[in-house]
Amino acid sequence: SLECSSGEFKVVRLQSARSRLRVMPPVSDFRPLLPALEAPYAAYSGSMPVRELLLAALNWPTDYWPALAVGWLEQGAPIDSEIAVRLETIGRGRQYAQRTRHRSFALHKHWSDAQK
Repeated sequence: SLECSSGEFKVVRLQSARSRLRVMPPVSDFRPLLPALEAPYAAYSGSMPVRELLLAALNWPTDYWPALAVGWLEQGAPIDSEIAVRLETIGRGRQYAQRTRHRSFALHKHWSDAQK
């Protein structure tokens, strides 16, 4: 991986059959807070707003943190339009586990139906 001079983004080479480049925002700001998602939503009393914590997890490139964030949303954490867009993206993204995709899609559909 390489970091640009401003430190705002880094380029990561993914190891796969077809090697691809992905530009990712730095994760140092919220990485220490993500383990809060391993406890139930009702138990959260951290300093980071729930919305920001959920978005950080939902934007993670692997399945673990997004799956935990989806769990919090299923437990009643609020969904807004930006979170709903991420849920839809995860629901269509093949890099996530099928169970995470289905749960994300169901939450997105429920939220969309409630907006009508």
